Amino acid sequence: PDRSALSIRKIIEDRTGVRIGVIVGDSRTDAMRLGCSGVAIGAAGVTSVINDQGRSDLFGRKLEVTKRAIADNIASAAELVMGEADECTPAAIIRGIGLPIGDHIGVETIDATECLFMGAFAKNRMQG
Repeated sequence: PDRSALSIRKIIEDRTGVRIGVIVGDSRTDAMRLGCSGVAIGAAGVTSVINDQGRSDLFGRKLEVTKRAIADNIASAAELVMGEADECTPAAIIRGIGLPIGDHIGVETIDATECLFMGAFAKNRMQG
């Protein structure tokens, strides 16, 4: 998916002369939630995660763990107009989100042992 995002980005930039970011998305379900939402599975030119650790919240407290899944959030927004069924809308253009376009490629992930859900499965499996 990252190579696809990079290829699409290059084609559009070559034709338009405009620097863009491209996200390849899919759908997923989340634990304890009904329905599906968008998830980024590939990216080019867009930072996939922004680390807000150390910033202050509305009450002046320092954020200790907050990292925003920017690419996933954009994929979810795009899914609203692209649809999930027979809409045949293969792409969405999202403007004005105020993020810099750069040379970043890929969607940041974490090890399964760090994941809130997968870590619990792994721990249970080792104990069982």
